Amino acid sequence: MGAKLRTFLLLCALAALGRVESANALVIEQANREIDLTTQRVLHSTKLTIKNDGRSKEEIINLCWPTSLMPHAATIEVGQLKDEEERPSKLIPKGDWAASAVTASASCADFTLATPLATGDKAEIVIEAVYTKVLHARPAEIQQGDYQRVVYNVDEVHTLSPYRIIKDSTKINIIDGVESHSAPSPVNVAKKVLTLGPYSNVAPFTTAPLEVHYKNAFPFLEAGSVVREISISHWGNVYFEERYDISHKGAKIIGEWSRFSTMTKEEASIGAAPQLPAIMPPKARWIYFRDDIGNISTSRLRPTPQGVQAVLIPRFPLFGGWSIKFIFGYSLPLADTVVKDSRTGRYALVTSAKPSVKDVVVEELQVRVILPEGAYDPQIESIIGYDLTNEKQYTYFDILGRNVLVLNMRNVAPENAAGLAISYKFASSALLLKPLVLSGGLLIIVSAIIMFTAAGKGEDMNRKLKIN
Repeated sequence: MGAKLRTFLLLCALAALGRVESANALVIEQANREIDLTTQRVLHSTKLTIKNDGRSKEEIINLCWPTSLMPHAATIEVGQLKDEEERPSKLIPKGDWAASAVTASASCADFTLATPLATGDKAEIVIEAVYTKVLHARPAEIQQGDYQRVVYNVDEVHTLSPYRIIKDSTKINIIDGVESHSAPSPVNVAKKVLTLGPYSNVAPFTTAPLEVHYKNAFPFLEAGSVVREISISHWGNVYFEERYDISHKGAKIIGEWSRFSTMTKEEASIGAAPQLPAIMPPKARWIYFRDDIGNISTSRLRPTPQGVQAVLIPRFPLFGGWSIKFIFGYSLPLADTVVKDSRTGRYALVTSAKPSVKDVVVEELQVRVILPEGAYDPQIESIIGYDLTNEKQYTYFDILGRNVLVLNMRNVAPENAAGLAISYKFASSALLLKPLVLSGGLLIIVSAIIMFTAAGKGEDMNRKLKIN
């Protein structure tokens, strides 16, 4: 037992030594971060120039993020640029994110390079990330007409990395005006941009908490839940209906509120959401919306390069601390939404899992795909991770019931790629089921009427014979 334990410890030591040697071999010549704080989401765009100063080829890199940011990540994408290509090769983490053995403030993962690094070679790594619920109003309550101020304090001044960084700089985009920040010199403060660095020779895992307090009048719209229901009918349409529960999570409005000021003074509505724009596919039709109290009573429709835009206008602008519930729906022609593979005979619904209303962070998104009666063997492809459950639903004249695929997703931001494809098998003869049931039902009713009518006439004839 002692020999096995010593062997195990020796292997662990060798693995750790190999990781240390790899970390010493790789160096980041330049780290450029751009942090966008202009909305209620935080968008990170990072470009790393990594060089192999070691004596052997390197195939794996280790990338780290602040642990405080990871629970709020809506999406993190890592890519490697090759020969100045416009689209980087996507890199997939080899395992789950895990806290670094060096510091608990860093969560790291290994990535296999698309092109291994020989001695002296360089690689361009690009990282795109979106984080939600990391901006908080300070002060938490304001009066109508006051400018909303928020704080961002879950990040680091330096690019967090297990490698030495020769030159590190960060550009932070804001809407209007920095109240305060915690970054050390050199720092350049402008009206809409805060530039940190460049910092030279940043040691591995250097941590320095970053806090930025600034003005941000963007409406912080968050939906606790959104249900997006997609119903497929092979009679010619695909129906979409979305149920929203949206709240403004920015600074709460306190004190008196004046509708007259909202209508006459532009600054009285600062930080509020006066309308809710929604984007639908170009061939969307039969568009509708409704809510229980008639708060949304006006809308505008217009074509855009992205599709048909519907602008929903509530009676009252959505201020901090206010919320709204409503239903929004439309339909699409079946031929533009569901395609048939002539080789396999399978049908495929190709659409988006994301809701139609723009600039809303969704905490719990449920996508319900109602397949036509008689459809079977469904297969799902989704870019966003999901939990799947299956249900059965009966609608008008259904006999067998419809299969319903229920996909539950969490923390969905507008920037998420949300492609969704669901394929299934469907026999065209299943379309005859409802007409046959309806015809059979009508036949039974008509036959019953004829029988009862004939029986009544027979009784009348017998009564007349008895009288005579």
